[in-house]
Amino acid sequence: MDQAIEINGPIGFGDAPVFPGDVILGEAEGFVVIPAHLADELADECTEMTGCENFVTEEVLKGRSTVGLYPANDPQTVIDFAAWPERKRPLSGVIGPKDRPGGEVRFGLQREGLRS
Repeated sequence: MDQAIEINGPIGFGDAPVFPGDVILGEAEGFVVIPAHLADELADECTEMTGCENFVTEEVLKGRSTVGLYPANDPQTVIDFAAWPERKRPLSGVIGPKDRPGGEVRFGLQREGLRS
């Protein structure tokens, strides 16, 4: 029988140490432990990356070539992304769960007023 020895103490999760305040994200393929002091920075970077990927997808669907677009090594791409209206819309936060084929559960971000 398992019993709690300590509350809000460090634990091991697989091969990863987990400390109070750390973030654990997981899905069917596995889990990742994000140290608390990196969580906000990673969330901001991932939000920006998702916005960039959405921008690229939208531009390709309009017929734009991926050359210079992805990766964004054309200065005009950087200018276009900065001016992209969807980039200015705030994220509504984490939504979910969303059913995926096979019964897996997925959590994701969604922009206000847009369907994911």
